[in-house]
Amino acid sequence: MTLFSRNACPPPILASLALAAVPATASTAHAGPTVSADLDLGTSVKHDSVYSGPLVGPTVGPPPLYIVGFRVRAGWRFDLGPIWLLPELGGGYDHERFAAPGDPGASLPRAFGGLRGGVSLPVAPTLRLEPAIYGHLGWAWYVNAAMDGLAADVGAALDLRFLQRFIVGVHLGYDVVTTELTVAGPPPSSMQVTLADGWLAYGLHAGVLLW
Repeated sequence: MTLFSRNACPPPILASLALAAVPATASTAHAGPTVSADLDLGTSVKHDSVYSGPLVGPTVGPPPLYIVGFRVRAGWRFDLGPIWLLPELGGGYDHERFAAPGDPGASLPRAFGGLRGGVSLPVAPTLRLEPAIYGHLGWAWYVNAAMDGLAADVGAALDLRFLQRFIVGVHLGYDVVTTELTVAGPPPSSMQVTLADGWLAYGLHAGVLLW
């Protein structure tokens, strides 16, 4: 009695096919560190302030003319076939510029962590198109106003990845810093006030995969 029919592949051929399939499967899954940097411009869409007159509370203050900033990010990217995920940590700095003459503006350093994910689509042998979405949570400090608050952002990006390791792209997102303040009300009371400072952020970014 034989274990193989006349038309079956002999064991050496099966072993060769299995060995050939291993590199093809392994090449679709990678993981390794990555670092990136962002340059942003922003347009204010919500800017609360505290009015110190008879009505004490959050009111709409004069919005900044523009916001400019940068981010530095580092994370560990997981390539799972065409899908990739990137948990990351980072820090950044934003500056809000107002119209009033002599106004120094607001300086906002921040620290954050979050997740980025997308798909990787081949365009050419050494070029891939990688649309993505992202979101972060962190903490920001208003240096000039001695305030701090929760910083969050969400957005979308469109990247070009070339030579397997290098990434350049554009992004569009929404940033918001939320601050809790206790302000004096009519004596002897006080009130808790929530201020939201939000803007549309758009810009360029670049990164490198260190694997």
